Amino acid sequence: MSIATQLGKKFKSEFSGQLIATIAGTGLTLILARLLDPSGYGILFYSISIFSIVKVFSNLGIPKSAARYIAENKDSSPELIPTILRTSISYNVLIILFVSVSFYFIHPFVAEVSSEPNSKELLKVGTLYIVFSSTSFSARIIAQGFEDIKLSAVINVTKRVSQLILVVGFVLLGYGIIGALWGFIIGFCLATLVGFCVIYHRYYLNSGRPEISNLPQNISRKILEYSIPLSITNMSGKLDSKVDTILVGILMNPVSVSYYVIGKQVISVSQMPASALGFSISPTYGKNKEEGNQSTSAKIFEKSLIYTLLIYLPCAAGLFLISSPTISLIFGPEYHGAVPVLQTFSAYLILQSITQITDNPLDYLGRARERAIAKGISSVSNVVLNLFLIPWIGVVGAAIATVITHTFYNLVKLYIVYSELPVEVSRIVAPIGKIILITGAMSIVVGYLAQDVHSMITLAFIIAIGILVWGVMSIITGAIDTSLVRESLG
Repeated sequence: MSIATQLGKKFKSEFSGQLIATIAGTGLTLILARLLDPSGYGILFYSISIFSIVKVFSNLGIPKSAARYIAENKDSSPELIPTILRTSISYNVLIILFVSVSFYFIHPFVAEVSSEPNSKELLKVGTLYIVFSSTSFSARIIAQGFEDIKLSAVINVTKRVSQLILVVGFVLLGYGIIGALWGFIIGFCLATLVGFCVIYHRYYLNSGRPEISNLPQNISRKILEYSIPLSITNMSGKLDSKVDTILVGILMNPVSVSYYVIGKQVISVSQMPASALGFSISPTYGKNKEEGNQSTSAKIFEKSLIYTLLIYLPCAAGLFLISSPTISLIFGPEYHGAVPVLQTFSAYLILQSITQITDNPLDYLGRARERAIAKGISSVSNVVLNLFLIPWIGVVGAAIATVITHTFYNLVKLYIVYSELPVEVSRIVAPIGKIILITGAMSIVVGYLAQDVHSMITLAFIIAIGILVWGVMSIITGAIDTSLVRESLG
């Protein structure tokens, strides 16, 4: 089986899982936007942003560090797997308990500082959100380390689908935003149970059990050491992705938060294919490095970058052109204030697609330290820019700050990839030129048709025409290698 076929199978598993999870997540977003008023919607996701930042401290890079060493040793030294699992899970449980209990005792202070008295009860219940979101994340990442992308996808689908059913159910039963939060928590709990039960029976019980004296004494230390730069990166990532939402809430109001969250959620849904690609191929980079097969990794990265840009450059242009009818028709006219945010985030969509195919690979290549430094600088800059731009421009200022800092972050990561892998820039330049041509042709057609959109049918028609133009132009220009696609997905 060729490397393209192997990666194609992994990508199909993760893409299918993310597709189902994205549909469930999108459905949940739309239904909550209809069931809750903008203020309640804003308070709920404002609180979740706080939980997400605290969650970084409850993982501290341990799961990703464990995943790296699982990927490196599962074939060459399978007897180490039980030790890696026991060590990483023990560390993780202790940290999660410490962080969640600490948050429980300080949540009244957090509610007071946040200037949102209505969030106090949410923050209290949020202790369990922190616990089970951390454990479900750990299960998914450990499954990735085993290159069991199918199990990882199942964990993700279990979480999203159960949350859709439970969150909507509790809100319809009259429990409001507290009920919605409990729905999220139970969904995380179910995903955790599914993930770790399978990992235990499939990998822990079936691995070799060597004598303790034969085990490398530094395996536990290695997991802890490599978790440090990963922790810094994770903290910086959450600072980037969540603190802007919190600052909008503090410096403005819950309604502005709802506009900002809507814009980010649309981007989150749109980046699903790149996320699936990056997640599914990442362990392969680490495995190839151990085998000294860097040239193969370079070719994988080149193809990943080209096909990612082929999808997301036109997608970003189209999103910018149809952002106004998209917000009004899908979320409702009361969320029209999110339009300029979404238009600004159309550039962020391109940056995030590159992030999805570079973040995890760099971690598996052992370059987490360099990525952590770049991410730290980017995150601090993002906070500073937010503090300056939000009072001056408003909620759009937060989006502009995100675009500026992520541009810097992606340029640094691309340089790191170039220094780590023998990437041939000449093989990338010509395809990017074709992608720009395709984007221009599609934008002309969509821009003309988008001048008069009054219904979902019209909007869907314009999107379909845009996809058709993109597909035809991609084949005509040779941007899509149809034979390679058939081999990868066949």
